[in-house]
Amino acid sequence: MRIGKMSDVRYDAKKRRYYVEKRVPKDVCAILGLEYPKAKRRHKFAQSVDRETAYDQAVDLIRDWKAEWNGVRPRPLVMVQHPRRLSLPMMTPELSAQIRDVLAREFPQLLFSERGGFGLAHVEQPADGSAPLWPGHTLPPVAASPMKLARKVFPYPEIIPVWEAFRLANKEVATSDDDRADAIRKLERLFKFLGHDDMNKVTGSDLDRYVRDDLRAVGSRVKQAGGYRDHAIMLRSLFARAFEKQLIDQNPTLGRLAYKRGAGKRRDDLTPEQYRMVMLAARQCADPVDPDSRARHGAVRLAASRIDRSGDGGFPVAGRRASVRHQDG
Repeated sequence: MRIGKMSDVRYDAKKRRYYVEKRVPKDVCAILGLEYPKAKRRHKFAQSVDRETAYDQAVDLIRDWKAEWNGVRPRPLVMVQHPRRLSLPMMTPELSAQIRDVLAREFPQLLFSERGGFGLAHVEQPADGSAPLWPGHTLPPVAASPMKLARKVFPYPEIIPVWEAFRLANKEVATSDDDRADAIRKLERLFKFLGHDDMNKVTGSDLDRYVRDDLRAVGSRVKQAGGYRDHAIMLRSLFARAFEKQLIDQNPTLGRLAYKRGAGKRRDDLTPEQYRMVMLAARQCADPVDPDSRARHGAVRLAASRIDRSGDGGFPVAGRRASVRHQDG
């Protein structure tokens, strides 16, 4: 590889080694009190250093020397205007003089130039490259960003008294020990799944995971509609109470934990044997109405009551269907 000649790097044939030499600039000599042009910076390389290595090291040496010289030079001057500059166009010299006299009398701290306006000044360019300022003038302090309040922590057991007070005030229902234990049990299940006890830390996505991976997961004992509905109603009520009292920052149950009203109920057909018993009882009724009609109206209630009293497994009915609730709901 061909390496170009570097003018500041020379070879001392007598001592058989390279050296780098550069003259100190004239203005730096004047500042440091050195004699120009005799003042020079020189660095001698070892005899084992070849030309390529000398050239490479000379670049860094010269860069450091220039940085050192620039450090002693005065920074360049730039022009700045007074921060409270006033401009009055279309002003005659007489009017300018009058205004200047009034301002000088009322505001002696103001500076004026010969032109009648506020003065100009030459200041050094800041080393950090920022905008220059009027002598003695400083920028107003930067307003500190508002401190972010720490997120409040609300352990889930503390919502139980709030929930009980709400039920008593709005529904006139005193919370029984069983109801309290049921609410605590549902909360314990949720927060055991989440791995913490902070209601204010729960998010909507947390509830989605809870429903998908726990309540309705394979093997869950609350997959039935009624069991899930009880969980959803309880959790929505508890989180709503906490949000209303500003104990948590958001209500994560909004738009989640949906359920169908009436879930857990069904209407079953009477068995053929039960229907036969109802019709036989209806025919024995003294009401002179068609038996089928009586079976569908008031007589069927009387027949059902007779079946209930006889212990034959009858149901309170209306027509041929009865309303029963799941035993496991």
